[in-house]
Amino acid sequence: MSEFNIELFGEKLKFLRERYEMSQQETADTLGVAVSDYCDYEQGKAQPDLETLYKISQNFLTSIDYMLDPKVGVTFKLLEKLEETDFDRYYTMAMKYIKKFDKILNL
Repeated sequence: MSEFNIELFGEKLKFLRERYEMSQQETADTLGVAVSDYCDYEQGKAQPDLETLYKISQNFLTSIDYMLDPKVGVTFKLLEKLEETDFDRYYTMAMKYIKKFDKILNL
C-alpha cells in the first residue's frame, strides 16, 4: 500500500480546480469550508476530513483513490499534457454518460 503524500494531494487538488476554472473561494464555498482551510489543502499544510474529501471527489468527478494514492498520479501527469480542447471533449463525453446513468437510476 502506498503512503499518503499530502504535497501531491495538494497538487492534484489545485490541478483539478484550475481545470474546472474555479477560484479557491468558489471551490471552498462549494465544499463548505473556509477559504483559508482550502488554501491549506492545496499547499499541503492540512488534509481534509472524510466528508470534505468525499465532496472533493464528487465536485471534480474523480475518485478518492486518485486523490490519495500516489500511484494513481500517472493519470494526473497525463491530464496535464492534454490540450484544452481534449479536456473539453472528454469532459463533455463524461457528462453525457453521467446523465444517462442518472436517468437509469431515476435521479
